[in-house]
Amino acid sequence: MRVTIKVAAVIVNKKNEVLLIKERQGGEGNFKWNLVKGTYDDSRETIKDCIKREIKEEIGLNAKNFKLKKIFHYGDNDNLRILFVFSVNYISGDILIPPRKIQLLRNENINSFEWFNEKKISLVGKKDFMASYVYLSLKKMDEKKDDIEIIKI
Repeated sequence: MRVTIKVAAVIVNKKNEVLLIKERQGGEGNFKWNLVKGTYDDSRETIKDCIKREIKEEIGLNAKNFKLKKIFHYGDNDNLRILFVFSVNYISGDILIPPRKIQLLRNENINSFEWFNEKKISLVGKKDFMASYVYLSLKKMDEKKDDIEIIKI
């Protein structure tokens, strides 16, 4: 059995808006909303260090208050994936989407980004999110709740 560990961040600003990135899925022109995310592939770093690095690499931001909120497991026995989703607070930095050349080296397809308030998120259809984990990560993301949800998708 092969297991891939993934990390993702629900990045929240002072206005309580969530940052989503728009990434290409599949064919040309097919873009969907996603969380900043990445793969844990360096055993010298912690899961928390990994998501900090991914946020900095993918969009150039600094964040704080990393709180593990959800753990998803999905896939099959040949390709099991475990995704750790953190809620984090944006503290500084300008959002910088890396040039296409760098994205290709990192296997990324980021086209744009946008801050979403709760109402705006509710207007996005499930099919417009990259995967069900994005929708489920944004749904009921209660900052006061200390329990970590474990979800099989």
